[in-house]
Amino acid sequence: MQANYYLFNKPSTWTYEDFINSDAFRYLQQVDTTLWIPDYKMTDQEKIDYPYYITTSGYVRNIPYKEAFANSWNNWSEKARQSFLNLPNFDAEIFEDITGIKVNV
Repeated sequence: MQANYYLFNKPSTWTYEDFINSDAFRYLQQVDTTLWIPDYKMTDQEKIDYPYYITTSGYVRNIPYKEAFANSWNNWSEKARQSFLNLPNFDAEIFEDITGIKVNV
C-alpha cells in the first residue's frame, strides 16, 4: 500500500503516482527558469559577463522561480490554471508563497 501524498502541507487522498500523472504536474514541467536574451536587450554588464554573446547573438539568463512561474501562468489557458486550483487541499496562501501568484478562490 502506498502512503498518501502531501499537498499544500496536508496529507491528501492522492499517491505520488496520482500527482505525477496529473495535469498540474505536466504544467509544472513547462516552467522554465531560463530566458533567452538577444544581444540587443543585454545590459552593458551582461555583455562584459558573457562575451560569447557576440557569437551567439545573446545569452541564456537564469531567472527566479517565481518569475518563471508567472511567465508560464500568464501564458497558460484557464483549463491549465484550473488544474492547480483543483489539486487536493488547495490553499491559495501556500500557492502564493510557492509561486508568487495570487488567486481568488
